[in-house]
Amino acid sequence: MSTSHSNKSSQTFKLLVFVLAIPVLLIIILIRALNGGGTDPALMTAEAIEDRIAPIARYNLVESAPADDGPREPLTGEGVYKRICFSCHDAGLSGAPLFKDAGAWGPRIAKGKDTLFQHALGGFNLMPAKGGDAKLSDLEVQRGVVYMANQAGAGWEEPAAPATEEKPAEGATPSEGTAPADGTTPPAPAESVAPADGTSPSAEEKPSEAPAPADASAPAPEQPKSSEQKVEEAKDKAVEKTEEAVDSAKDKVDEVKEKATEKAEEAVDSAKEKYDAMKDAAGDKIDAIKESTSEKVETISQ
Repeated sequence: MSTSHSNKSSQTFKLLVFVLAIPVLLIIILIRALNGGGTDPALMTAEAIEDRIAPIARYNLVESAPADDGPREPLTGEGVYKRICFSCHDAGLSGAPLFKDAGAWGPRIAKGKDTLFQHALGGFNLMPAKGGDAKLSDLEVQRGVVYMANQAGAGWEEPAAPATEEKPAEGATPSEGTAPADGTTPPAPAESVAPADGTSPSAEEKPSEAPAPADASAPAPEQPKSSEQKVEEAKDKAVEKTEEAVDSAKDKVDEVKEKATEKAEEAVDSAKEKYDAMKDAAGDKIDAIKESTSEKVETISQ
C-alpha cells in the first residue's frame, strides 16, 4: 500500500512539473521571436528598408503628360485622378486611402479640405508634392482631392477656375470712330501753318523722335522651369520624404522592441514567481502526503 501511495505522489509531482514547464517554454520561444530570432538581420538595416520603400515613393514620377508646355484648359477632378492619383489610390499603395472607401477617407475628410489641399500640394508621408506630377497646377491638384473625397461621401464643391480679364494686345490702337470712356470728343488736329517766307521745311529740319528710356526698375522675366528640372525637384522631395519615413520606421521598430523586451522580461519574472510558488506548494503537498503515508504504514505495521 505504501508503494501505491509513493507512485501516486511521484505522478502528481511529474504532472505539476510538466504543467509548469509548458508556459516557461512558450515564454522563451516568444522572447527569441521578438529579438529577431526568425528574421534575417540584413533585412532590417536602414539601406535594406530604404531599398524596399523607395520604389513606392518614386512611383509614377516620370511625367506622362504631353511635352507641350503651352496653355491648356485646367483638368477636372476626374481627369486629374485618371492622370496620376489612380496609381496609388486604386491599390492603396504606401498607405494611400483606397478610392471610394468611406471608412478610410472619413477621418481625412473630417480634417477639412484646406488640410488635404496642403498635404496634396506640399507632400505628405510617402506621397510626393502634387503626387509627383509637377505640371499639375494648384487648382488641378485641389480638384483631384475634392473628386476623391466626394467619391467617399464628402459632398464638396469642385474649385472653379479664377476669372481672367481680357487685356488688349501690346501695340494695339483703338479703332476709328470710338469715343473716349468719359464721353468727351478728342480735339481735332491743328492745321499745319506754313512759314512766313513761303518755304516749306525740309525733312532734315524735322526733329527726330527720342527713344523711350528703358525701365531699369522692371525685373527680368522669370524663365520657366523645364520638365527635367521639375521632375528632378519632385524626385528630390520624394527622396527626402523617404528618408524621413525610414528614420521614423527605425525609431518605431526600436521602440516596439524595447517595449516587447520589457513585457517579456516582466512575463518571465512573473512566470518564475508563479513557478516557485507552485513548486513550494507542490513540495508542501508531497511532504504532507509522505507524512500521511508514513503514519498509515506505521498504523498497519502495528
